Amino acid sequence: MKPVREGLYAAVVLLAIAVFFAPTIILGPVYLALVPGRKGLDELIGEVDKGFLVLDVRGANALDPTTGDFSVVATPALIIEHGETIGFSRFELKGNVWELLKNTTGVGSELARIWLDEGLSLSLPSLRTEVVM
Repeated sequence: MKPVREGLYAAVVLLAIAVFFAPTIILGPVYLALVPGRKGLDELIGEVDKGFLVLDVRGANALDPTTGDFSVVATPALIIEHGETIGFSRFELKGNVWELLKNTTGVGSELARIWLDEGLSLSLPSLRTEVVM
């Protein structure tokens, strides 16, 4: 595995797996796994001056598996100020998965498995990333 950033490794299964749907076959990345870091979620939150903790997203099927572009609604999301959660929010989040990974500044210690449409799946720890909205 090639390091994407210190402490963050991505394993992507490419072209070796064909995912079959109706009349089409999708060739490309179908699974992404990130090695967990050493920080707990509370520690990741404690290091944020101002930001959000996205608890769930709607529209995760809006991921383009070829480019990595996505557009989702983050709902609910906790508002974080000075390392403390202070309320709830909901907002649209657009970007690119690969840019998100490049801008990762913290990796949590626990993995969550996420299944997306078109046979894509992710095993991800909590990620703290710099995102401009």
